[in-house]
Amino acid sequence: MKTLAGKIVMLAIVGGGFYLYLQCKRYEIAASDKGMAYMIDRKTGQSWMLSGQEKVGHVPPRESERLSELPLLANNALKGRAGFREDQLGGNYGDFAGVLYNGSDWNVREVTFKITAKEKDGATRWERKYRTRIHMDALTSKEFRFQVIEERGAEVEWRIDSARGTRAEGKQASEELP
Repeated sequence: MKTLAGKIVMLAIVGGGFYLYLQCKRYEIAASDKGMAYMIDRKTGQSWMLSGQEKVGHVPPRESERLSELPLLANNALKGRAGFREDQLGGNYGDFAGVLYNGSDWNVREVTFKITAKEKDGATRWERKYRTRIHMDALTSKEFRFQVIEERGAEVEWRIDSARGTRAEGKQASEELP
């Protein structure tokens, strides 16, 4: 009888220890590729964006939010400045960065850039498309940055090849040019 009671007590201690272990591992801190930190509850799946000392509830994109190609007028309303980022010694960091202004009535979620790296004599070194996620609501500006390769010493030409997003609520969609 004593061995049965001992086994039950031992099982309760192991079970309680395992429960405490799971509670200690319940939350995970994860960083996004854009530098934001998130706290994720592994038990419920709920997440929060960490901003300084605050936890801000993070609402994932709606399942019904389907991205569409922006119409021509909306795509042409995306303006900005960008280039290869340089360090203080004049060398390149290996990334392309800038600021975009969304002058359209669409919420932009993805932009594809066409970037051309040119030699000092004007010869094309390479031309590539880069796609990046961005959260830029209608009539707002947003900084962006992403890594590129083989840009050291090159000059840049760039344009927005395409963009995808959703219509801003309460606004009419931009119309295509005839």
